Amino acid sequence: MAIRVRWVVAGVMVFFVAAVFMLVIGLWIGNRAPSVASGSTLVLDLSGGVIEDVPPAASSSLFYVDAPTVWDITNAIRHAAANDKIDAILMKVRSPGLGWAKVDEFREALLHFKMNEKPVICWIESERISMLRIQLAN
Repeated sequence: MAIRVRWVVAGVMVFFVAAVFMLVIGLWIGNRAPSVASGSTLVLDLSGGVIEDVPPAASSSLFYVDAPTVWDITNAIRHAAANDKIDAILMKVRSPGLGWAKVDEFREALLHFKMNEKPVICWIESERISMLRIQLAN
């Protein structure tokens, strides 16, 4: 019986040490901010489409594909406007499924970016979205 208790105590101690070790590694890795080189360009590739909001049960779904939301894109543009290391934005649009509301939100964020005297390049590869060109160009 005493041997069994020793094994249980040893197992609990190994588990505790492993948990502390994993916690320390997680904190060490998680605290590192991504590095951005000076003169960088933010590339936004919207070829996979943009969703309005993440569905409530998406994270638990087996077949969920993580797609950027409108908030993700506009937030990235606004952060890039405040970051002195980002000099320009290249936006690649291949999805004709962008609605006018999404385009208008992107346009507002891009205008905010351009107010900092930084260039915006919008590369549109679809013939079906000619009105989008007019909206993003203004």
